[in-house]
Amino acid sequence: MGELSFFIILLIVIISTGVIFHTAYSHYLKASSLAAITGAAIIQVLSGVYEAGDKNLFRFIRGMIQSFFVVFLVALLLGIPFVIYRKLRKREINQTS
Repeated sequence: MGELSFFIILLIVIISTGVIFHTAYSHYLKASSLAAITGAAIIQVLSGVYEAGDKNLFRFIRGMIQSFFVVFLVALLLGIPFVIYRKLRKREINQTS
């Protein structure tokens, strides 16, 4: 597997976890945090499979922390449209009632 295809797979994981959790949870920070934890864990498993054979625990922990922050920032950005949509929908419901 080439570097570009691995990067595309990681990007798909990051975006899909963000969208899934922001769809499931209405609380912005909770959804972003859960997406970051799940995305970071999936990324570390995929990285472990990709590097197959590197058993360094400290590299795993450092990678988990770095992945968490990257996925958390992306999840925060992905959550903005969901927050806007929910506020507009709530405003429409309040105006019609």
